[in-house]
Amino acid sequence: MPFAALQFRSELETAFDKFSDDFLNRIAEQIAGAIALDQINEKLEAELTEQTALARIGQLIGSSTDIGTVFNDIAIALKQVIEFDTVLVNSIDNNSGTRVVLHQAGRVTERSLGGDRRPLKDSLTEKVRLSRGVLRSVSNDEFTNEYSVVLPNMKDGFKSQIAIPLISQNEVVGTLQLRSTKDDTYPQSQFRFLTLVGEQISGGMARTELSESQVVLAIERERAEGLESQNLELVQNRRIREQFLGMVTHELRTPLTSISAFTDILGHNKEGTLTERQLQQLSAVSRNSTQLSELIDDL
Repeated sequence: MPFAALQFRSELETAFDKFSDDFLNRIAEQIAGAIALDQINEKLEAELTEQTALARIGQLIGSSTDIGTVFNDIAIALKQVIEFDTVLVNSIDNNSGTRVVLHQAGRVTERSLGGDRRPLKDSLTEKVRLSRGVLRSVSNDEFTNEYSVVLPNMKDGFKSQIAIPLISQNEVVGTLQLRSTKDDTYPQSQFRFLTLVGEQISGGMARTELSESQVVLAIERERAEGLESQNLELVQNRRIREQFLGMVTHELRTPLTSISAFTDILGHNKEGTLTERQLQQLSAVSRNSTQLSELIDDL
């Protein structure tokens, strides 16, 4: 399918004949090939940037039991791929029907200040929880008109925003939200990358929750020492088991993400320095990484 046109114009009526047409067609084919190659290179560069950012984010999350201590660095890595003025993570407390900003970076407004619990009902976070999908809005679009919950952010000067569900153990536990003062900042082509970032952050949140839960459980065991409560023990054990599985899958997935990302980077062989045998070995690493990822998913 044609994607561009090469045009020649002349004041002479007989400037072009069959010979010149054939010649110009060959020139057009060469130019088209060069344009197609540039487009391929741009796509590969974009994919490489995304993979590098994912590997960096995975490394940061894996380096700390508290995602809050590395969130600013996560935001820096994220900004290598996607533009934003504010990025924040909301946590959902279904028991109390509230939401709270756990982490944020970039521009801070009164409405995005962290720590305070706010009603979940009729919020953007609730819309994401109910849809379990990515929601995007820009100034004056249908989503903005239908859901007044995004209007306060627009009044703060943000013209586009996107919210990604954070899912742990098949439950939406929060949202990753990016906001920009520019129009239409978040095209659909970025949904996949942001979803992968969301998966990494939700894994880090599960790890943080597990660390905090271990402290809480230790205190509860001290208070309950000497009391016979078999039913409570069963409930706690089940919770620990679920959290342990969440931590184990995250601990396996975090280095696996880095392995897969760097394997993909090396596999492009951009400098042409790898031998065929080395490329085959990288292919084996990639294949085994995929198999291990499938095993982790089965957990």
